[in-house]
Amino acid sequence: MDTNRNNLNFKKLRAAMLLRTDDIVAICRHGGYQASRSIAQRWGLSQDAGPGRYAVMTDEAFDAFCGGLRTWLIEQETNDDK
Repeated sequence: MDTNRNNLNFKKLRAAMLLRTDDIVAICRHGGYQASRSIAQRWGLSQDAGPGRYAVMTDEAFDAFCGGLRTWLIEQETNDDK
């Protein structure tokens, strides 16, 4: 079981919003955090995924993800209107 609160909450949001890895990278970028596709994938893995696969989502990364979410959602709505 994952014990990192940021990873747990991130996984819940990702699942509820059906976010893809590229979406996560873009959301973090909107929040001022440069996340690679690799790290974005690793945040979503279980701690049991194997050595070197799982990555703890830091407070900085989670705050950027949450902060960038609104801006990203507005961008998606704008793109859908076109």
